[in-house]
Amino acid sequence: MELRLRPEQREWCRQACVPLKNKAYQQAKNEYQELVTAHANEMLHASTSDHPYCRSGTRVVLQGSSEFVNANFITPNAICGGEPDSPLHFWEMVVQCKCRAVVKLTQARSSFIDMGSEYFPLRTGESQVYGRITVTNRSSSRSSNEVTKRILGVECQGYQPFTLEHFQYSWSDFGVPKRIEPIQEMFAALYRLPSDCSYFVHCRAGIGRAGTFITIDHVLRCILGGNLSVVNISETVARLREQRRGLVETHDQYWFCFKAVIKELELLMFSAQPKNQEFHASARKLEV
Repeated sequence: MELRLRPEQREWCRQACVPLKNKAYQQAKNEYQELVTAHANEMLHASTSDHPYCRSGTRVVLQGSSEFVNANFITPNAICGGEPDSPLHFWEMVVQCKCRAVVKLTQARSSFIDMGSEYFPLRTGESQVYGRITVTNRSSSRSSNEVTKRILGVECQGYQPFTLEHFQYSWSDFGVPKRIEPIQEMFAALYRLPSDCSYFVHCRAGIGRAGTFITIDHVLRCILGGNLSVVNISETVARLREQRRGLVETHDQYWFCFKAVIKELELLMFSAQPKNQEFHASARKLEV
C-alpha cells in the first residue's frame, strides 16, 4: 500500500481487526445463509419487470438515452455492473460519470473473434471509435500478481481528454482468488484516485466477483474514514444490496471478505510508505 496511516487511522484499523478476527467460520456461514434467505424472499415478491440485480433507484441512466445499462452506483463513488453489452454505452457511462479506473474481474478475450467484441482496444497503440468517443490503448503491462494494467486515453467531443486506468484480473466465476496480493494491488491504485471521480468494477453478471471486490473496498474506505460499523459484514452486505441486488454471490466469497479486509488492514497498519494526502482528503466518515 502506498500510504502511511495517521495515528487515528491506525487505531481504527486496530479496533476493526478485533471483531473481524474473532468471527468464526460457522458463524459467518450462518450469517450468509440469512442473506440468501432475505434475497430469495425479496425476489419472491418482486415485480416480474424488475431486473434480478439492477435496482432502478441507483441505476446508471445515460443522459439523453433510453438504453438500459446494467450498472448501479454504490456509495460513495463506485459503480458496479455486469460485462458491458455495448461498448458505446459503456464509454458514454465512463465519460458521464467521470470514471477514471475500471476493474475487470474476468478473463481477457483472446481469440480473434472475441477480441473484436471487447469493449476496449487490446493492442498497444491501437485506437477504437465508439460514437463520439475515441479510446486509445497507450500502454499495457502485467505485474507479478497477474494483474494486467492498461492506460487508455479517452477523447470525447465536448470534454477534456483524460486517462483511464484499466485493470484486469482473472478471477474464476463463483470462486475467490487464491492470493490476496492481486486485490491489494488494485486497491492501491483506486486509493490514488481523486475523490470527485468514480471507478467501475465488473465481472460477468456484476454481483459475485464484482460485489465481493466492492464490499471489501467499501469496508476498508469506511474504516479509514472512522466508520467502524462496517465491521458487521453481514449488515454491510445487506445495505450494499439495497443499491444492487445479490452482491457477494457465495459463502466462500463472503468469507473471503473477512480474510481480505484483515490482510489489508494489517498491511496498512505496518506500511512505511510516505503519506498520500489526496487519499486522506477523501477518507472521510462514510455511511454504508
